[in-house]
Amino acid sequence: MKIPKLDSKLVISTVFIVFFFIIILYTLSLRTMESFSENSKVKKIIESIDKGDIIILQIHAKWCGFCKKLKPIWKDLKTDMNRKKINGNIIRFMEIEDVEKEEIKELKKTFGLDIEFFPSIIKIHTKKLFEQYNGKNTKSKLINWIKKK
Repeated sequence: MKIPKLDSKLVISTVFIVFFFIIILYTLSLRTMESFSENSKVKKIIESIDKGDIIILQIHAKWCGFCKKLKPIWKDLKTDMNRKKINGNIIRFMEIEDVEKEEIKELKKTFGLDIEFFPSIIKIHTKKLFEQYNGKNTKSKLINWIKKK
């Protein structure tokens, strides 16, 4: 039985096309985490929740009066509760300011969060499980909300 001769140009172009598609697929698969900048807060949130941590995220604006009132309470909460274990999970406090527009876009893209007002306080358990705080901004109410499963 004779093996037919292959056209070398056809072989080279086929190899090139396959190689090209492999590169594209590889690039797309890496894109999920690489789309975040090296110091992205959203990337850090994802890394933390992947470890089982719970993120308490505050999104605020410098010009916002309610945010200014919350600042000392938030500072106390962070001092008292950051990196503490509650209900079996480590609690981590993070902040994003309204001027960090790319971070807010990444939050919306990754978690489906729409930030409609400042300050927004969000408890993030997983990419699909999070809740926004809607109570009064007092330390005791925030602590109770954070501790609630």
